[in-house]
Amino acid sequence: MSSPANTALQAHPRPFRRAYKPIVSDHTIASIAVILAGCTFTAASATTNFLYGVGKSPELPQQIVWGAMAVAASVALALAPSVILRAISRRSFFGVLTGLTVLMLFGAFSLTSALGSAFGNRTASQSEVTAIEDARSRLTTAYEAAQVELSTLAATRPIGELEAEIAKLKATPGSNGCSKEPDGPISFRICRQAGLDSIELGRAQRRAELERASAEAAERLSALPVTRIANADATALSAFALKLGIAADAEQVNPWLALLAVLLLEFGGGLCFAVCGQLMADQFDAKAAERMTADSEMPEEASIAAEASVLDGPLSRAAEDPPAASATVAIAAQVVADLPSRIVAMLKSYGSDLLGSNRTIATALGCSPTEAGEALDDLATTGSVRVTRSKGGGSVRLAAA
Repeated sequence: MSSPANTALQAHPRPFRRAYKPIVSDHTIASIAVILAGCTFTAASATTNFLYGVGKSPELPQQIVWGAMAVAASVALALAPSVILRAISRRSFFGVLTGLTVLMLFGAFSLTSALGSAFGNRTASQSEVTAIEDARSRLTTAYEAAQVELSTLAATRPIGELEAEIAKLKATPGSNGCSKEPDGPISFRICRQAGLDSIELGRAQRRAELERASAEAAERLSALPVTRIANADATALSAFALKLGIAADAEQVNPWLALLAVLLLEFGGGLCFAVCGQLMADQFDAKAAERMTADSEMPEEASIAAEASVLDGPLSRAAEDPPAASATVAIAAQVVADLPSRIVAMLKSYGSDLLGSNRTIATALGCSPTEAGEALDDLATTGSVRVTRSKGGGSVRLAAA
């Protein structure tokens, strides 16, 4: 005979969801991207803290201890926000307290180390640029001064030629070597000419000195490295602040930008992991809701058949026709006894694998969830099927599959 359960199965031959491999969703891609970002932030923070810890001591054993402690502080700090959010969702006061303690202790250490490193780097960069620019300014000034003085000097003969001529004049007979006051026409003429040549020799020596200084300044200028704008962000912000009427130079803005970079570096990993946890929680809730919706959905014909089985069940027929009550109960008992064999047949029909709760299976078989569960337990005990249950439902699989 045709029971309501058979009618439901014939109307909807595939009421169950088949097992499938999960497809990567947008939530999964976003979670992976956020995890990678969190790992990047954590690695950068750990590296900064490690360098800070190593620099605290010149001895290798202490460097290892401080470096390892600094890396551990960065990892703990990155995980603290996720712990706090999870504790809040579970309403765990102890968990929130623990997370906040970790956040404050390790955060203070990481902030101190990273601030020292970041601000030190900014200061060193500014000092280097200032030193280079000062040297460039001094050399440029020296070069320009030498060129200006050179332009005012009159042309002279070479130094060697002047020195030779002066020596020849002083050796001329009657000049007395120009070592005393001239006392004759020869000494007057020779020593006067030697004096003029000495003046020209001084100009020639000064010219040679200025040319050497100019060439040296030009060489040192060409050797100076090309400087980039140190802390360009601070310079830009100070310029914008000045446009808004706020007097703040780059040196005043530098510490705040160092603090901003350190906050991002130290807490970026923790925030990324917290966002990832929220994305994964949303994805889990969505899948759980989808499973519950799929399990609770019942085909219209199966619902009508189930209602008919209740309205036309043993109690209803027993009330209308007392003599037929025992026969109805016997039929219902036979239906329950046939449940294991019907489940096995259903498994073979659906490819030896079904996903769904006891309620879903009971709806398809036209029995109660309790009866369906007992039948599944009997089959599992005999080794005919393997049953796996979870919060979202369960799976039933033929043992031979």
